Amino acid sequence: MSADKPWHHREELWNDVPVEVRGYLWICLGRYIKRHKLYCADNFRFGAKGDAASVAKYELKRAYGCCGFMDEEITVDGAVYLFGCNHGH
Repeated sequence: MSADKPWHHREELWNDVPVEVRGYLWICLGRYIKRHKLYCADNFRFGAKGDAASVAKYELKRAYGCCGFMDEEITVDGAVYLFGCNHGH
């Protein structure tokens, strides 16, 4: 892992989100980015809302991003997940 951006490892992107939900969350994030024309998006992040460690990692990624940000919640099979990104120049 990089010292300046602690989530460079691919698994850190997911913050303990189950494998079977990941594809759906990518689709949700992609649709949001396209709909709102967030062309300079980075710091993609996902988390499990009920897991304090997952939420802490999620918030850390938001803090390292560009000036704007978006974050959404979605319920899948009774569990609440977070997805978001930073955007802007």
